Amino acid sequence: MSWSEWYKFPDPLDHGILKAPIGPGVYEIKNARTGQRLLFGESKNVAVRMTSLLPPECGGTGTRNNKRKQADIANNLKDLEYRTLSCKTKKAAKAEEKRLNKPDYFHNT
Repeated sequence: MSWSEWYKFPDPLDHGILKAPIGPGVYEIKNARTGQRLLFGESKNVAVRMTSLLPPECGGTGTRNNKRKQADIANNLKDLEYRTLSCKTKKAAKAEEKRLNKPDYFHNT
């Protein structure tokens, strides 16, 4: 397993393209301008999970309960980059997420 390169987080309102696994894996988001690691997470479908990071009014699926995270992502979208790691199983994705669970993330999932 190896991480993707860092990509600019796409703006769905500009028809941006998200490059993420359609299956289990992990994502990590950082502010490219400041270098601050913002958020990480795992999912059985990384592409779908990442689309929920934005509220509907910003083009996301907006099903997350944490409005603060959604607002932070939306307000800083132009500065954000992400990378992903495809995993063979949800269990492997959970293990990688646990490894990333560090206090240096702004939103410690």
